[in-house]
Amino acid sequence: MNIDDIKYLSINTANMSLLPVRIYKNNEYQFFYYSNKFIKDPVTLVIDSILNKDNDIGYITTVDFFYYAYIKYEDYIIIYGPFRLIKPDDNVISKMVLELDINKDDINDFISSIKSINPMSLESVIPSLLNLNFILNKEKLNIKDILVGEGTNESINQDINDDYNDLGLDNSYINNSLSIEKELSRIVENGEIDELKEWLKNAPAIRPGILSKDSIRQTKNTFIAAITLISRSAIKGDMDPKEALALSDLYIQKMELLENSYDIYSLEMNMAIDYTLRVSKIHNKKNISDFLIKLNNYLKNMVKILN
Repeated sequence: MNIDDIKYLSINTANMSLLPVRIYKNNEYQFFYYSNKFIKDPVTLVIDSILNKDNDIGYITTVDFFYYAYIKYEDYIIIYGPFRLIKPDDNVISKMVLELDINKDDINDFISSIKSINPMSLESVIPSLLNLNFILNKEKLNIKDILVGEGTNESINQDINDDYNDLGLDNSYINNSLSIEKELSRIVENGEIDELKEWLKNAPAIRPGILSKDSIRQTKNTFIAAITLISRSAIKGDMDPKEALALSDLYIQKMELLENSYDIYSLEMNMAIDYTLRVSKIHNKKNISDFLIKLNNYLKNMVKILN
């Protein structure tokens, strides 16, 4: 297959995913296609990592949650990206501008190009790449083959096991944390808003796991864990799942904009109250409806008796 054929396939795949694509041959830049050409291609920040990959198809993730997906064929490598599940904020883009050393006069054009990329998940991009990989490399792979590589899993599992053995976990704090989570779940599920407010006044300390080495990221990750617990408890309490999950997404998006622990903690408390209050209102409506149904049945029976 010649370069024109590879360009043709790459462009069609790029049009399906609306992503930038470029082609390298023998590790040399050959071709780029996207509606908004970058002043400097951000792939240069990760190209060494991609070129050193052994698999014919795969992806890498940056610290700012950008994805780059790639396919290797003979001397060629086709790279799609960057893309992200949500649009990058100004801080993330500014960081990229600095890393690429974009000239001052070109910054606005670069920002425009980055912001023009539609948000999408890795899972939505991979199927198109699997088709392209089948055409080029004659491999019948599926999403699991890409997301869960056996070699990577063995390495990760070994690292996790080693770290786990070094933790020296104390069962007393684990059991205490679980009991606190169960109590909070019960309060939210039952819509006990007054009980929640009292509970929050003297909320017992929970020792969270180490979710990040960065203190702000640690607080944000803890928030995400908390809202996952609370939103599911609200669903058990008859809150509409679509509403509960949509509200969770909105809170997480709001939380990600905050940059100090106090504001995140404050938002977390308000989030717990919000969910519990919504469940409480649902229960109150349900109780009123049950009462009206019973009252209606009672009146019908009375009419029958009187007649």
